[in-house]
Amino acid sequence: LHALLIASAQGGDELPILWYVAIAAFISVDLNLDASGSAVAGGAWLSWGFGGGAAVATAVYVNGRDDFTVFIVCLTLFSLILTVSIICLIMVPDWTALRGPAGCVALAGSIVPLAIAVGWCTVLGMWCWVAEMNLCGVVARLQPGGEQGGGERGGGERGGGGSSFLLALLFNRFIHPLWHALSALVAYLVLQLLLAAHGLLRHSEWGLPACSGLVPLVTFMGHDKRA
Repeated sequence: LHALLIASAQGGDELPILWYVAIAAFISVDLNLDASGSAVAGGAWLSWGFGGGAAVATAVYVNGRDDFTVFIVCLTLFSLILTVSIICLIMVPDWTALRGPAGCVALAGSIVPLAIAVGWCTVLGMWCWVAEMNLCGVVARLQPGGEQGGGERGGGERGGGGSSFLLALLFNRFIHPLWHALSALVAYLVLQLLLAAHGLLRHSEWGLPACSGLVPLVTFMGHDKRA
């Protein structure tokens, strides 16, 4: 769908991203409410609120899918809620009171490293996306036949030579795939982070979350006798 470069087909690629971020934001906000002991945690109003927000964002996106700004605005709003919620989930709850010293160990050994990994992958992914969105035109103009090339549109000197070829290869074969790979990795890491937090807060019978492996995978070890 993404490779077709058709507005309607792009929707099939971009709308699931929008929905995923909305769902992750809902879960993270609900976890924060649960960690704070709020009586509204798990309430229907929260799911209806985020569901309604996602429906409105979908309608707005579909109505203006030719304008990429609409997608960016909707995605940014949900992403900001998710980001703030993850930060609050780490910094606000008194984990010693919630799960004792073992809870703090689990936080430091799983949730915090996952949050750091999410942050770095997001920064690198956004760098790749910004580079691709803003520099592709520059790369195209450096190619033979471009505005600065020696083809029919150029008329000037052939620009770039071997260096422009390598730059185009970098953008075509590295920057774009890296952006997609980092986006997928962020989605996976956020899922693992929310799973660890959910298990630590609500299901002490699962044991304490632990994160291991080159590609982090959350597992639950031991058993909380106070459950």
